[in-house]
Amino acid sequence: MTKTLLVYMDRLSIGRIEIGENQRMKFIYDTSFLNRDDARPLSLSLPLQKEPFATEKVAPFFANLLPEGSIRDLICKVEGVSPRNDMALLEIIGGDCAGAVSIFPSDKKQKEDESIIKKITDQNLDNMIAKKEQRPLLRIDADIRLSLAGAQSKIPLYRHKDTFYLPSTIQPSSHILKPDNNLFPNMVLNEYFCMKVAKEIGLNIPTIKLYNTELNLLYMIERYDRATENGLLKRIHQEDFCQALSYMPTQKYESEGGPGFQEIFELISHTFTNPAQDKLALLKWLVFNYLIGNADAHAKNISIIYRDGTISLAPFYDILSTLFYPELSTKMAMKYGGENRIDRIQWRHFKRLSEQIEIKPSLMLKIAQEIATKTVAASKKIANETSTRQEMKSVVEKIHHIIITHAEVIRKFTN
Repeated sequence: MTKTLLVYMDRLSIGRIEIGENQRMKFIYDTSFLNRDDARPLSLSLPLQKEPFATEKVAPFFANLLPEGSIRDLICKVEGVSPRNDMALLEIIGGDCAGAVSIFPSDKKQKEDESIIKKITDQNLDNMIAKKEQRPLLRIDADIRLSLAGAQSKIPLYRHKDTFYLPSTIQPSSHILKPDNNLFPNMVLNEYFCMKVAKEIGLNIPTIKLYNTELNLLYMIERYDRATENGLLKRIHQEDFCQALSYMPTQKYESEGGPGFQEIFELISHTFTNPAQDKLALLKWLVFNYLIGNADAHAKNISIIYRDGTISLAPFYDILSTLFYPELSTKMAMKYGGENRIDRIQWRHFKRLSEQIEIKPSLMLKIAQEIATKTVAASKKIANETSTRQEMKSVVEKIHHIIITHAEVIRKFTN
């Protein structure tokens, strides 16, 4: 027996996933959608066509919409589904995904229901976080279907006039809250500080802030894949580079067969509206990640946004110093000119990378040294601005030391 899941972009039905008894699946665009003048592909890896896409093409895009690691395992345990069954999981939690995508079983189509289900107080948040090891935050209500990729605990909520709500089935979430990680302390402050420094040096960063409840310090980020039109919150389509390049989430690291900088820069060159601008932005991003010691800057942590007929880099997100935690790997998620051991990276690797991504070595040198100088200054500035928080001081000092160390390596680069 074939099971069908309906796929929407915002509130527009665009196609369906069909799953056979052997778990083989195919994705088919609706003919009515293909006939629209404003039809656009669900993914660069799934171009508009009448013919169905087979499992090998379908699986990477949809699998990358789902949470990973222990969060995924917990959701599957709570819901009674196999951890390997992506489509069963999407059927349960696919109602509000990254970008404009919503997924519903064929017997539960999107309904035009704008009601807000439930107000969420700070006490509610504290209770949710206290129980997150038993009840995943993405399943805080059995009637709400929320999916966010990644391995961190997250709470997607709708925020209106400084109040949080659980969104209804059709209402998009507007913000994401991240609590601290029990295994890696101060992750909230780490990410907040690194993102503020990134913003200070000119990287495109969403609106972020720290949010305090009585018991928890939370990292709050405004979703860049949402926009208000005519008083209604609308979904904006996006996809990460694993989706666009047709890699499974298990391949997000280059060492595991995933994409590297060369493949990502080539995609930007061939498909983006303003490739020169976005390649420069990504170049600054990769230098910045080296400076702060972010070894987890993989292809799922960079996204493409589709807005008003343009294709461009989405704002950057999930930027933090993984070197802050000595127990984490020091191997970079993507190689810098063939080298992924952060303490071994030198000018020759940056130069080789510049050749791979077709950027002049002189420009690579100029950008690397400019970003290094700016990052050191920005780190000092943001440290002063956040010094009123006592708990921030030790976090800032450690990350600033990492920045200084890596900036000194870049300062010695000579072409």
